[in-house]
Amino acid sequence: MTKRPRQPKEPVTLEPRCLTIADAAAYCGLTPGGFRQWVSIGMMPPALPGTLRWDRKAIDFALDRLSGLPTGASAESEESDIDRWLREHDAGEAKARAPAANLRGPPWRRVPK
Repeated sequence: MTKRPRQPKEPVTLEPRCLTIADAAAYCGLTPGGFRQWVSIGMMPPALPGTLRWDRKAIDFALDRLSGLPTGASAESEESDIDRWLREHDAGEAKARAPAANLRGPPWRRVPK
């Protein structure tokens, strides 16, 4: 049995998802100052909470919206998937927090009125 020569592995290139302000600005074709201005007027998303990093996908989404490209919202509604999930999630939590109108007593011993 002959051994095959070992093939050199190609380096894996990963594009970072979190970008510094300089990288985010370059990604958009802006200077860091121009990118800060776009963030301040709401054209670009803010940095991720607690960081000085911007999410590449959020930047892509904002650029798609600016250029008029479809962003995943359904054709009949302008509501995006995340907005729909948040609305449904908030409605479910509100139901769970609201006390039942026809019950009285502490939660562990609910009795009908």
